[in-house]
Amino acid sequence: MATLLGTADVNPNDGRRWNQGYNARARECHVDVSFDEACSDDLIQLVGTATSAGPGNYKVVPFPIQGFLRESVECYQDGDVAWFDAAFKGLAEYAISRALVTQVVAGNESWIGDTAAQSVALVATPTDVQVAAAVSAARALWFSTVVHAGGAPVMHVPPSLAPTLVRAGILGYFPSKSNNELSIWGDTVVIAPGYEITTPYIFFTGSVIVRYTEPHVEEEAIHQARINNVIIPVDQLGMIDVAPCSIVRVGV
Repeated sequence: MATLLGTADVNPNDGRRWNQGYNARARECHVDVSFDEACSDDLIQLVGTATSAGPGNYKVVPFPIQGFLRESVECYQDGDVAWFDAAFKGLAEYAISRALVTQVVAGNESWIGDTAAQSVALVATPTDVQVAAAVSAARALWFSTVVHAGGAPVMHVPPSLAPTLVRAGILGYFPSKSNNELSIWGDTVVIAPGYEITTPYIFFTGSVIVRYTEPHVEEEAIHQARINNVIIPVDQLGMIDVAPCSIVRVGV
């Protein structure tokens, strides 16, 4: 199993000034690949079509993450600031993965619910066989519409749906695969805690870029004398960048 932060390209040194957001270009969805016959006009399509023109531009918007440790003056300890700083950093995987499945900032198009994301239907209470068929169909749709340098897609799985995929034969321990891959196809599988939303989805993506700043925590707690409390605030700026047209979601 892989983590999202371990799979994504984190804070690439590409010179982008991203703290105000930017427009990105989805090259992955503009590709036309086919088998060609020299003596015939007949083509067998592999990826896209001769008129492939998916959404070319999409908006990526950064989002603030803030936290507060509130406690009474009597409970405050000298090490609380350092502890909260370290604990907040430990939430990065949870927070960033949630941003991929939730539009946390208005205008952001880089998430699984964007209108450019593709979807394969799945009934409300599917059998394991139906789940396996839908996931396989979503993966096939990804290959027929998207290309990226990594070749195969990244498979994203909410923790609550992992047992279903194990029963369906999609996830498991496969000694025949290199490095004992978790997926029957050998794809990278990300099972992230932030994917657990009200209606969780299994989905495939191409390349993912994650950007975030180091958390900023006050060096000293803020005292609220009137109520005899202290507050330790911390804040961070994050961004997740994935072309929405390179996303294939299982379920509407």
